[in-house]
Amino acid sequence: MTPALITAFVLCFVVGPMIYAIIFRRPLTKALIAALAISVVALLLFSNLFKSTTPSAALLCLWVSWVLAITLVVRALYTRLRTQTTRRWTYIAGMIATTAPWFGLATAKMMSP
Repeated sequence: MTPALITAFVLCFVVGPMIYAIIFRRPLTKALIAALAISVVALLLFSNLFKSTTPSAALLCLWVSWVLAITLVVRALYTRLRTQTTRRWTYIAGMIATTAPWFGLATAKMMSP
């Protein structure tokens, strides 16, 4: 594995779930919801700006926006659920979803010559 691939692996399987868990532990307030939503949109815009000059920065912005969007959606859903079991499984599913970009990257790597 190349250093870039190892870095991508660590980002997707260690850093992403850690960001998710850290943000998830904070109390859900309107300020947190607004900050997450604004961050997702801003990162998507930055990704569009960086795509032609530094593709790796654009990819990083897309990845962080994915993690923040998953956190926002799961956190909002978590507050609506009543039983502890469904809350636990929702939390776990969100953490697993933060790793999804790795599988897209791995698939693209397999398909490219």
